Amino acid sequence: MKRWLLIILLGTFTSLSSQAEPLFKKGVNYIIVKQVSTENPQLMEFFSYFCPHCYQFEPITEYLKSKIPAGTEFKRVPLALLGGPSGPLLQHAFAVAQLLGVTEKMTPVLFNSIQLEHKNLSDESDIKKLFVANEVNGELFDQAWSNLQVEGMINQYNQLIKSYKVYGVPEFIINGKYQICLQKLRGSNARQKVDYLSRLINYLLIKKNH
Repeated sequence: MKRWLLIILLGTFTSLSSQAEPLFKKGVNYIIVKQVSTENPQLMEFFSYFCPHCYQFEPITEYLKSKIPAGTEFKRVPLALLGGPSGPLLQHAFAVAQLLGVTEKMTPVLFNSIQLEHKNLSDESDIKKLFVANEVNGELFDQAWSNLQVEGMINQYNQLIKSYKVYGVPEFIINGKYQICLQKLRGSNARQKVDYLSRLINYLLIKKNH
């Protein structure tokens, strides 16, 4: 992984004092936020295109996805709280990308537009230009933007945000029940911390009780 992308992990988390397999403890490494788990294994990430830490976490998230068991659902939930008036606009853009099946293509584009290019995306036309520039049909974009299904997806995002009381990002919820305590990751270097996070997620994905 690129060194600069892991700066957030360096110097912010506790260190690993033993080479033995660490124990994952409730209240330390994770907390229970719901009493009922999802029917199937699920890794859910809350994020915002306006969050620099979320942007830095992108390669880490891709790594985590590559390590979860087959059949695990990966679900992303965009917040509208950051970015001022543009926050809901980018949340809407994510829903459109999901509906059109171009999330993998457009998420890096939207992140780069905000975090690297510092573009002022102030209305639908600004978003459309990005989609069209990345080979998304303009007519399909227009249809999706005003689609009632997109409105329903946005309502679902906001319900999840409210239900899990998410105010900061990135945030990871496992099986709809366990919230990762990112500040408690252990490791003497960035790679160890990412590996620790991966093992913690996989531990919680198969956890059946408290």
